[in-house]
Amino acid sequence: MIIDTHVHYWQRSTPDRPHAADGIIWGEELLAEDLFAEAAAAGVDRIVQVTASLMGYDNRYSIEAASKYPDKVVGVFARFDPLAPDVAGRLRELMAQDRMIGIRLTLHQPPYDRWFRDDMVHDFLKAAQHQKVPVEIFAPFQTEEITKVATAYPGIQFLIDHMTIRIMKEYPDRFFKWQDVLCLGELPNIWMKVSYFPEAAVGKETYPFLHSQQRFKQLYEHIGAGKMVWGSNFPPVKRACSYKQSVDFIKDECHFMSAAEKTAIFGQNFLTYIKTATGVEWR
Repeated sequence: MIIDTHVHYWQRSTPDRPHAADGIIWGEELLAEDLFAEAAAAGVDRIVQVTASLMGYDNRYSIEAASKYPDKVVGVFARFDPLAPDVAGRLRELMAQDRMIGIRLTLHQPPYDRWFRDDMVHDFLKAAQHQKVPVEIFAPFQTEEITKVATAYPGIQFLIDHMTIRIMKEYPDRFFKWQDVLCLGELPNIWMKVSYFPEAAVGKETYPFLHSQQRFKQLYEHIGAGKMVWGSNFPPVKRACSYKQSVDFIKDECHFMSAAEKTAIFGQNFLTYIKTATGVEWR
């Protein structure tokens, strides 16, 4: 079974569910049913919904579709405002929703990119640690800040989106902090979501992304296959390759891994991550 741990589905903007003004736009809508068809064509069996930034802190559609299609959606990583009052109470209420897995902090642009640097989210992290909530982080190139947070909160299992990489004009070499990423992966409560190797190659090389393969191999050799979790980042990955190619990049091109290791990266590691974070078996 292949579980894609990083996809986005969303509804079009409505008065009741408006899109966030600062959200990243990847199209007017991508309904869950349409995403399922895309996933099946790529050879993906189940998906994990990561609420798109376009939806702000509104996770209703994410949860509704996950509840409606439990055979297709493993669960949801929700967006959550860590600065609003009653962090612990709101977190507990959100995590009580059906198919909720954890929280994603999206720190890729101002003013959110200051949250770690300025120690602004400690109340949230304290609550997440106490409640055993898995925390997914997208904080491009903030390896030092993530290291500090992960060390301060050893009771949280952190899943690092896209290996901290992002396409940004300021950083033409998207692997320029790669040695720091390798060191980050050594921390016992850090898991790496290997979801950006094709996109890191945009403008430099095309499938099968030979340079990105070498970086993948370095990460694999440094931290081991057991802490690597695959996700496609669909639909943004389409700027680099097809959905199927994002699967085939690992399945067919990364010859340095065994079949068992690929099976683990394609799903079992994620389930192990959730059990490690929460103490609960997830299916």
